[in-house]
Amino acid sequence: MTDEPTRGHLLGLLTDIHENRYGHLYQEVNKQELKYVVYLRKSSDESSDKQLKSIGDQLEDIKEKILDPHKITNYDIVKEEHSAKEADTRKLFKDMLTDLRTGKYQGLIAWHPDRLARNMKEAGEIIDMLDKRIIKDLLFPTAQYEDSANGKMMLGITFALSKQYSEHLSESVMRGYRRRTDKGIYLGKMVHGYRIMDDGILEPDGDNWLIIQQAFEKRLQNEPLSLVDIAKWLNKQNYTQCYGRAQVRSRTHFNDKKLSEMFRETVYAGFLQYGKTKPVDLVELYGFEAMIEPEQFLKLNKIDSLDRIVTRGVVTAQKEVELLQGKIVCGHCGSNMHLNTGTGKTKAKTYVYYRCDDKNCEYKINNPDNPKQQKHQIRANVVTTAAIETLNSAQFDLKKAYANYVDEAQQAIEDEKIELLSAERRIRANAQQTKQDLEKAKSVVADPAKAEVATYYQDDIMKYVEVELPRYERELAEIDEQKKRLKQSIVTEEKFLKLMENIVDYIGEIQDLKQLDEILGKFYSNFVITNRAVSVITFNSEWYNVLNPAWLGMRDSNPRSWDQNPVPYRLANPQYENLL
Repeated sequence: MTDEPTRGHLLGLLTDIHENRYGHLYQEVNKQELKYVVYLRKSSDESSDKQLKSIGDQLEDIKEKILDPHKITNYDIVKEEHSAKEADTRKLFKDMLTDLRTGKYQGLIAWHPDRLARNMKEAGEIIDMLDKRIIKDLLFPTAQYEDSANGKMMLGITFALSKQYSEHLSESVMRGYRRRTDKGIYLGKMVHGYRIMDDGILEPDGDNWLIIQQAFEKRLQNEPLSLVDIAKWLNKQNYTQCYGRAQVRSRTHFNDKKLSEMFRETVYAGFLQYGKTKPVDLVELYGFEAMIEPEQFLKLNKIDSLDRIVTRGVVTAQKEVELLQGKIVCGHCGSNMHLNTGTGKTKAKTYVYYRCDDKNCEYKINNPDNPKQQKHQIRANVVTTAAIETLNSAQFDLKKAYANYVDEAQQAIEDEKIELLSAERRIRANAQQTKQDLEKAKSVVADPAKAEVATYYQDDIMKYVEVELPRYERELAEIDEQKKRLKQSIVTEEKFLKLMENIVDYIGEIQDLKQLDEILGKFYSNFVITNRAVSVITFNSEWYNVLNPAWLGMRDSNPRSWDQNPVPYRLANPQYENLL
């Protein structure tokens, strides 16, 4: 038989215990009895993000959706302009947490959880104070917080997502990338030589595919053409790019920068990768028709593995000394000689040299003059000296050279104008948005009913007027200056001829290797090294084609005059002659 009094007593005891431990979960907080702190934050590194609310907008939202509806009048405001990515870097935020712990405030209000914290340490401090009932009420106009285990869990997730947002793309986006790339779906808008089908699969684009394949072949051949030469050749072809799944066709203008990026795209070797997603072999997945073999891709980019693939499957560029890289060829095996640096025995001076690392190079393994089987190498200054001596003795048709220069410069200017126009549109759009924000802030300040938030909009107005709009004006003025410089960037024929007359002296004074590389790279395509000496030099086609025929004939066609030549290097035709 059930003892009702005992059961009732036990139920009452359990109820008291529950009420003591968990009663606050079921009690409605009397918001008028609490003192709140309103925390407003927008950091300087978020100023370009027009989706984030200004300080004034945050307070107006809080007032309209939290303070006024709940009749909360007892509160202080803390305003801070500082990033929340790193913990313990916000002084006002730390002071606010101290005031919460000491009981000065019992409630906390912010526009969104990410205004409070974007790092897990400070997020954990807030959740801990909620657990200990130090913070008795937490309110957001943009999110609902429930004072329960589930509510704290959701708040923790929100903080975690805020941290993740501040560091990288959300995991859901990466998962989406992985799911699609695993199926071989191309996520970009265009691949030269291919069509993107409705299902995201890549298919060869007929003759356009063959044209791009020939561009790769010209770069991979024993005597590779320069990027500039390949770009000029492509621009003469009847090539059209196929854009997006709608397959919109258009002409495009190639330059060395575009080709450099294209040759580093792993998709041409049949491998698809985005960001941190694993590479996918499209050839195995659906029989993708790769444009080049993996070995050719590695050779083209001078790498030993695919470990250096980054976003959109582009191989990162080597960070090392730049001087005629990819232009120095071993005359014994045909391999590219790699650039290296050394300090010598005394370590007092650094020097640059090129070395052939081909294990089967005949200079190393079948050379009676090299019993120690040392690698074939040459000092860089020997090569640059040969380059300068050849320029000094060469005879060019400078009138024709100037005409070629003008054509190339005009096309470069058109490319630069397109980039400047894109930047100008972006800046004007940001400026227009800021002007709209400014007008809104002024209307709030002028509204007597919004006097409480007007002070914070005054701060926004000051920032718009004194910082953001002047910055946009400066950026637009700089673009205008760049446009003016573009119009004046083509030198006159007189200046061009004078420059060419003194080019050797000018090059001889250059100390910076990167600048020297840029200048010599405009003239030369390749240097062949035989027995540690320069044996064959190849001009870029635009300079080879303007060499004086009489001088060229004397140099390479008339053996009787070879002994009279000031330099002993043979010149190769960049279009037809095999260097080796």
